[in-house]
Amino acid sequence: MPSYRLEQKAFVFSMISNAAANIEKSDGSGSRGRGRQTVHTVTSEKAQYLGAGWELVWGPVEHEESDSGVADNTVFVTRGTDGGKPVYIVPIAGDECQIGIRH
Repeated sequence: MPSYRLEQKAFVFSMISNAAANIEKSDGSGSRGRGRQTVHTVTSEKAQYLGAGWELVWGPVEHEESDSGVADNTVFVTRGTDGGKPVYIVPIAGDECQIGIRH
């Protein structure tokens, strides 16, 4: 199967950020630790679709002001390449994913 298009890659990372919803924050790391592990697992196990070299460069960070006890919004920044050009994807749970291409 060929590699995903950039929009499909962004969707994968968006799903990761949204998967943090309902993860309890009681263990001290909340979605942060699990989010990092999920990004690492998905990018390594699905490299044939996402391409190699994706890395987490910031986050994940969850919304801290909620009384719900779970991660309400999670955001992170991941860096990779698409067509040989550097790409940053910023998925925000509950929102659309933004794609930044730097030439």
